[in-house]
Amino acid sequence: MALRCTSALLLRLMFNAHGAGGLLHNAVTAERASLLEVLWDAHMAHEFDPGQMSTAATMRTMTDDPHVTHVPTLIGGHGKDEVGGFYEHHFIFSNPEMTITPISRTVGFSQIVDEIVIAFNHSRAVDWLAPGVAPTGKEIRFPLVVVVKFNEQRGELKIAHEHIYWDQAGVLLQLGVLPVSSAAP
Repeated sequence: MALRCTSALLLRLMFNAHGAGGLLHNAVTAERASLLEVLWDAHMAHEFDPGQMSTAATMRTMTDDPHVTHVPTLIGGHGKDEVGGFYEHHFIFSNPEMTITPISRTVGFSQIVDEIVIAFNHSRAVDWLAPGVAPTGKEIRFPLVVVVKFNEQRGELKIAHEHIYWDQAGVLLQLGVLPVSSAAP
């Protein structure tokens, strides 16, 4: 006997198998996705757009207990004071001018995952990216992935955390910190 599965049956199975709300309970609507994207884009503008750069405005997009982790270097902060201090003294006003090119964005019910390419001239130290590396004047370009988690706080969506990933060896090669090996692996 062949099993036939209609859309209605599949939805009913998903609902029943996963309790009240089923798999669709956390489905992202276009309206919710738009709210997440607007908040994340404003956060990024406060970090990188020279006309909008502001630690205070960046922190207003975040929960009362955020964390930011640049995974390859483990630099960032936990809690409003650490994250605010990191943004103020090591990120927003310390970066050289950067070009950010979006590659892809995935929006879920409570997360955004952005894949971007960052390009800049290493004209000043960038501690979060290459701690202890003096400016080299080299052009640097690398892909970066950021996972952004959102939570509701007092009825308003806020950014709870950012986990940021990139190929650290590739960056250090471009900076001339790692030697280029002539031997094939």
